This record gives sequence, structure tokens and C-alpha cells, in this order.
Amino acid sequence: MAKLRYPFDGTLPNASDDPWTKLDTIVEYLQDGEPIPRDLAAWLGEAIRLSGRDPDELPRRLGVKRGRGPKADPNAWFTVGRRICDLEDNGMKPEKAVATVAAELDDGQDEKYSRSQLQNLRDAYRAAWHVAHHPE
Repeated sequence: MAKLRYPFDGTLPNASDDPWTKLDTIVEYLQDGEPIPRDLAAWLGEAIRLSGRDPDELPRRLGVKRGRGPKADPNAWFTVGRRICDLEDNGMKPEKAVATVAAELDDGQDEKYSRSQLQNLRDAYRAAWHVAHHPE
């Protein structure tokens, strides 16, 4: 489950930036002595937290080192999970939404995400959305 420690913004302005662009943007803010934008602070903070102090895991969580499956894209819970939720919220049944997104991601070669991984990404997005909209 993805639990964000920062306010959740579904329009995350830097969400589509590649990892190196995000890191470059953070550097610019730090060099100027300015606060890091919330979405970038959340992205960096979660990557650090989820890495578990593993020096090999941190670059994967940041997306600068490739892995396999959901870890290969640290934003998959947001991008892919959100896509599934959008389909469900527009009336599509959960299994059909997962199958639709799986087909959209199919490049004709290896399966990028299994059905259960897609469900986990959807669940992570829903959980983050819920936490953001229903703070404790």
C-alpha cells in the first residue's frame, strides 16, 4: 500500500517528467534555497523510505536504474493505478478495467505487469487517494 506523507495532488505537475528531470528540478530548487515542490518532495521521500536503506534499491525507486515489473517504474502506482481507477470510476467493472490497461500496456513481447501487479497498483492508488482525502 502506498501511504504518502505529503499532501496528495492528483494533478502532480511533475508526474510525467522522467526521473533525471525530477532530480535536476530538485537540484535547482535546492541551489536557489527554495522549498522543493510538494509532488517532488513526496516522490523523493517515498523513494528514500521505500528503499529500506538499500543502496541498490534507492536508484530503482527513483527510476534511474531499471528493474523488472512495478519497481521498474516508481510512478506506476500513480500512472497505471490511476488509469485503472479512472476506468472503474467511469463504470467499467474492475476485471475489465485491469484487462483493458493490460492490453494498452502490451507491446507484443513480454508482459509488463501481471494481473495481480496491476491490481496492486490500482489498490495503491486508491489507498493514497483515500489517505489524502480522508486524513486521520
